Amino acid sequence: EPWSDFAALTSTTYSDLAEGDHIFYVKAKDLAGNEDATPAERAFTVDTTPPEPPSNLVASSGQTGINLNWTASPSADVDAYRVYWNGGSGAINYGAAYATVYHPTQSYTVSVLAEGDYVFGLRAVDEAGNEEQNTDVVAQTTVAGFDLSLATTASTYDRAQAVPVSGVATSTDGSPISDLSV
Repeated sequence: EPWSDFAALTSTTYSDLAEGDHIFYVKAKDLAGNEDATPAERAFTVDTTPPEPPSNLVASSGQTGINLNWTASPSADVDAYRVYWNGGSGAINYGAAYATVYHPTQSYTVSVLAEGDYVFGLRAVDEAGNEEQNTDVVAQTTVAGFDLSLATTASTYDRAQAVPVSGVATSTDGSPISDLSV
């Protein structure tokens, strides 16, 4: 393409560029009219297309929090995944990401143990920063409380003496919980 007219500009903005690869050339011209024989060039890509969403989001509560696992987006230019949640009640807040997980990681642990019904959403973000807008890749899990009853065999112990402890853990509905780490 022909060169634009020379101007005393140090920057300019172009809008409505087509999606795809572009090359921008800049050359200088002095007051005597001598033009730069080797213009500077910059290659760049205009990308306004978001990636495909991930799939198969699963949430499960564990001893250290809520574990999220998913299948990666099939898009080649995925940079990260944004995790959204409802904070334990209500609808998912897609206005503020809870966490960003960088590709190729396909899991995340939410460090929350408070009781509640947690709903999570997951969106893919590409290298250009385009975030797909799905509201279908969601998972739900419930964190329920438990009661812990403990007993010791004596009422007092000496310092550094081993203290035998026994007890029972039950869920809020009264059913016993086994394999509880102490």
